[in-house]
Amino acid sequence: MLEKKHEHIVQLCDAPSTLSREQVWEGLIYFFKHPDKLLPYLEEVDIFEQKNQNNDLILLRTLNFGPFKVEDRIECVGQERIQALIKPSEQIPESSQEIKIEEPVTGSIFLRFSYYEDPERSIDKQYPEGVPLRRKAWEEKDKVLAQSIIEMANHGLFNTKH
Repeated sequence: MLEKKHEHIVQLCDAPSTLSREQVWEGLIYFFKHPDKLLPYLEEVDIFEQKNQNNDLILLRTLNFGPFKVEDRIECVGQERIQALIKPSEQIPESSQEIKIEEPVTGSIFLRFSYYEDPERSIDKQYPEGVPLRRKAWEEKDKVLAQSIIEMANHGLFNTKH
């Protein structure tokens, strides 16, 4: 069973907004299909399987970071949440990341990011001094993702309208 390591929320827009929930969803899908657009140190992305299942999207992919590779399964569920399930390897414990779209008031959109990891092989356990830096890195990456979605939507990349 995976253990929650960190959770935080990023606000994308406040009501009223020109950014729609559908545009946010399209942006999240785009970045899971093209993570190299967000992660400059990622050398290659191989999506070796993509399927639609009950209106949900599933991606199986390998991310090549040079010194190591990460295999994961991305589950995109009903314009509500995306979960990345990371296979364990010699370098990386079993882990997952979940992003939920929250809209407590119409037009006020937030992304909730949650990170989970195998407690027995946790990187936090191996390098406890790095815990604050790791959390800060996650938060910064997630803020860049949110800002990128906003900018790309404003430039018309995601054509879904309200």
